[in-house]
Amino acid sequence: MNELSRREFTKLIAAAGVATRFPQTQTTNRVIGIQVGAVSFVDEGIASVLDRFQRDGNINALFVATFTYGRGIAGRQVPGQPLPDHGKQEYDTNFHGGNYARTHEQYYSHTALKEIQAPDHPGFDVLAEVLPQAQSRRIKIFCWYEDVFRRDLEGIDRLQEVTLSGKKASTICFHNPEVQAFWRALTEDYLRSYPIDGVMWGSERQGPFGNAIGAICNLGARCTGKIASERRLLRFFVASADPISGNSRVGKAVERRSEEHVCKHLPSDEVNSPGGNGRLAHLA
Repeated sequence: MNELSRREFTKLIAAAGVATRFPQTQTTNRVIGIQVGAVSFVDEGIASVLDRFQRDGNINALFVATFTYGRGIAGRQVPGQPLPDHGKQEYDTNFHGGNYARTHEQYYSHTALKEIQAPDHPGFDVLAEVLPQAQSRRIKIFCWYEDVFRRDLEGIDRLQEVTLSGKKASTICFHNPEVQAFWRALTEDYLRSYPIDGVMWGSERQGPFGNAIGAICNLGARCTGKIASERRLLRFFVASADPISGNSRVGKAVERRSEEHVCKHLPSDEVNSPGGNGRLAHLA
């Protein structure tokens, strides 16, 4: 191959410099996605957000937070954490959550959970507004909705799980027919009402055993009451547990972690009792 002349090299460098100023055409079949909430489009403008995604990340798919009552995927930065270098420089302390697309009532006749329209951005339907501009750029749109609810929603009391102490939980019960009807309704609403490319449903829950032993109690003093209400079940597990073989690395790890948990959440006299030797290892 002949070496490039100085003039040819200069032309190539100049062309490359001009090209990087414009969004690059997608040349890959891989999905390069990013999560985004309606608040980003409201704060910064749809075109501006899409420009940034394509310029900085070569993004070709958006996982839009269409339904959630959790700030994590639909709100601005968590209060107290550093704000990003773009967007509105304030926290949304009045965050509420809900359905950020339009709620079409005809799909929700078999569930008590009907009033789900998010009040955060009145008049802004994130799917109706973003879809046309995203499709013109060949960016795919996926509805991302998650299993996070508020306790003050109309009709939520019929759907909530019940804790061991008899109190209503913040989670809704997967076995409740109206809960199943709600998820079907929301999914059908999105698929029939908008030309989306797909859906992604998220549920970041641990299992019932993890709940029973207080595995979620990593919030310090605020969880003291919850731990106390679960001690009876924990005592039963400790008393009935059989030691697990410590020959394997897995066995040793389970023994160590269960012992740490027992020592943290039970009184010392119960931890050192004969019935506590087995810990919780056999249930891991």
